[in-house]
Amino acid sequence: MSIETPLNKSNKVKPSNIQLEKDLRSKYRFDHIIGNDPALLKILEVVAHVADTDATVLILGEHGTGKELIAKALHMNSSIQNEPFITVNCAALPANLIESELFGHVRSAFTGASMTKDKRGKFELANNGTIFLDEIGELPLEIQVKLLRVLQNSTYSPVGSEHEKVCNVRVIAATNRNMNQMLHDETFREDLYYRLNVIEITLPALRDRKGDIKLLIDHFIKKYYRGKKFPEISKEAERILANYEYPGNIRQLENAIYRALILGNGFSIEAQHLPELMSKTGTLSNVSHEHNLTFQEKKQYVVAEFEKNELISILKATGGRVRKGAEQAGMDIKNFSEKLKKYNIQAKDFVE
Repeated sequence: MSIETPLNKSNKVKPSNIQLEKDLRSKYRFDHIIGNDPALLKILEVVAHVADTDATVLILGEHGTGKELIAKALHMNSSIQNEPFITVNCAALPANLIESELFGHVRSAFTGASMTKDKRGKFELANNGTIFLDEIGELPLEIQVKLLRVLQNSTYSPVGSEHEKVCNVRVIAATNRNMNQMLHDETFREDLYYRLNVIEITLPALRDRKGDIKLLIDHFIKKYYRGKKFPEISKEAERILANYEYPGNIRQLENAIYRALILGNGFSIEAQHLPELMSKTGTLSNVSHEHNLTFQEKKQYVVAEFEKNELISILKATGGRVRKGAEQAGMDIKNFSEKLKKYNIQAKDFVE
């Protein structure tokens, strides 16, 4: 983020917040975390305080709120910043391979395992560094038990091995799930939850920090636009972007700006360049009044539209290559293909 980006008069913040932001960004490397919302600045203060400790951290927040950015900031502001930072998307791992992916396996440990060499797991790859377990709420209970053992004893056994390995890894976890509900439903172990939740960080949704939208728009334009003259944004496009509820949070706004720059040829961003659902409604509360949808149905509809647009953006970026697209989305190819089928998206339409 460039903190010199001008703010609209309506988005001015108190001088104390501006000074706090400057102090935080000059002392710590928070340049990719955009915003000066007071709640966000408090989070960055917490990150600065706990980064150089070995405390486990649980990051909570909706999809697209920047949980991985916070995890990276914790790692990069620690004394182990030059050691590995390994990300694991727990939701993308096939159920029958999760244990092997996390802890590795010895050769011939199971059908499909290598016959010639052992496989190193993510915990071994992250040794002396940080492992970021994204979507931790998706881990099956039997794997939760094994993870608890790692946190308690710093030891684990690769699949098929009778020998323990010792690991020295800082664990950061994140989820968009309601952990209290999962504990109530007994789908997440209480003892593991308290091991992970030494430090809890809850990221606000974009709709709760709308004063940062203009900053984010400017940031994403700078990120994707390669021309010399900064594209103009029409008043109508600004109004839509400012008022929209963003069920997909920052990631959805980023996709909208990227799309608008492409459709506007980099010269301007008009209302018609924004995603259709966004440009038609401007706010989540206005979606499909004529269909008498409940709020939850409206939200599900908007989330589906966002997911569909994100899949299309990925295929455009990868030239229709499904395997490459799955890797970019952090999904296995089967799940990615099923998503494409769900929205009737043909990969061949994007082949260059």
